[in-house]
Amino acid sequence: MSNQVRRFYRVSAIFGLFALMGLFGAVPAGAGNSARFHGTFTETPAGAELGYDIHGSAKMTVWTDATAVKVNVSGLDPAKAYGSHLHNGTCASGGGGHYQDDEGGDIEPPNELWITNSGTTLSPNPGGVGHGGGSADWAARVTSTTQTNARSVVIHEPGGTRIACADLT
Repeated sequence: MSNQVRRFYRVSAIFGLFALMGLFGAVPAGAGNSARFHGTFTETPAGAELGYDIHGSAKMTVWTDATAVKVNVSGLDPAKAYGSHLHNGTCASGGGGHYQDDEGGDIEPPNELWITNSGTTLSPNPGGVGHGGGSADWAARVTSTTQTNARSVVIHEPGGTRIACADLT
C-alpha cells in the first residue's frame, strides 16, 4: 500500500472518529432529512421611502424537530437595532404576521423565531451589515393547508416599520 493510500485511510478514520464523538457540533436529530429555503431581501415600500438600499439573503432550514434561520443583510443604519422575524405571509402581501409555532400563543420565543445577533435584535456593524440567526426546537410548517406556514423573513425598524422582506422559497 502506498503512503498516500495509508494517509487517506488514517485521515478518514480520524474524521470518522470525530464525527462519532460529535466534535463537529451538534445538529438536530433529523439533520439528514431537511428542507432548505432561500430568499433575497428587498426594501418594502416603507423602507424605500425611508431611503434604505437593502441587499442580502435569508436562509431557513427545517428538520423534523427544529428550524434555523440565518440572514446576511447590508444597507442598515449602524446606529439602529432592528427586529427581524420569521413571518407567515409573502412579501407581496406585506409579510403577514409573525410566524408562530402555536398560533395565537406567546408573541415571543420560543413560540416565535427571532433572528438576532445581539440579545433580541439584529444590530449591524459600523458598515451597516448585519449577520444574524435564530433557531427553534420545532419544525416550521411549510406545506400546511389548515394553519399558517413560514413564508418570509421581515426586518423591522425600531418602532415596528417593516423595511425589508425576503420570501423563502
